[in-house]
Amino acid sequence: MEYELLRIGIALIGTAAAAWSDWRTSFIYNWITYPMAAAGIVLNLLAMVPAFSPLTALALFGVPAGLFILGYVAYRVGHVGGGDVKLLAAIALLLPATPTLFSHVQPEPYPFVIGLFIVASFLLILYVAARYMPNVAADLAARRVRLVASDVLSGVALLAACGATLWMLNIVASTPLWLDAFLAIVFAAGAFMFAFRTHVNEHYMIRSVPLGGIQEEDILAIEELPAGIVKKYGLQRLLTPDQIAKLRKTGLKRFPIYTSLPRMGPFILAALLVYVLLGPVWLPA
Repeated sequence: MEYELLRIGIALIGTAAAAWSDWRTSFIYNWITYPMAAAGIVLNLLAMVPAFSPLTALALFGVPAGLFILGYVAYRVGHVGGGDVKLLAAIALLLPATPTLFSHVQPEPYPFVIGLFIVASFLLILYVAARYMPNVAADLAARRVRLVASDVLSGVALLAACGATLWMLNIVASTPLWLDAFLAIVFAAGAFMFAFRTHVNEHYMIRSVPLGGIQEEDILAIEELPAGIVKKYGLQRLLTPDQIAKLRKTGLKRFPIYTSLPRMGPFILAALLVYVLLGPVWLPA
């Protein structure tokens, strides 16, 4: 990958700034992600000068564009932050392939940003489980947990699917024991959070917020509102200025808002550091 050291440096500095901003303010600002994306575009254009090919152009620019479109759809339905989408797209422009400068592990056979997102998601799952498992355990001991059948079934189904995935991985690729153990922990943590999803949301993630305290891009817990109001006013999870105006028309004074959602930025940074320093060590050497 041409200009790899420069690409890595820009990606690390920009992602570190984004992670800090996300952790402290819950926002990843455009003044962080736009220069990263611009640098990636310039470096990619320079890399294409010696020998242009449509396939190279697709790899350098098509993947980030596709990622941004998919991410934007997820952002509009309230499943991911807009800053996270821009950060991942900027990283995809800067690092179209797996960095190998400090690692002797072979690159992945798919776009680097896909593996980065998967690793960041795994780390996020572990963090959320570690943060809320003790609370749920205490609530279970005190019999304060209202089990929801669909949540429990989802957790069991996820655990079974993940177990089958581990079994298939060992048949196809003979994954190392440490990787099996890590994935088993991640899958168990994810299944746990699915099984107690409603309880965690209601008691630890959702807060009743007055209309004056709601900010743009907050996530509305529409499942906690009367279905008739949601349908009548066309309320959505992602609170844009238009959606906040609709909230005012409902006549309600307070609204259920996801105030404790984990920030993705720090986990993207952690995943990037893993890749830069170690490479994709889960692949065969």
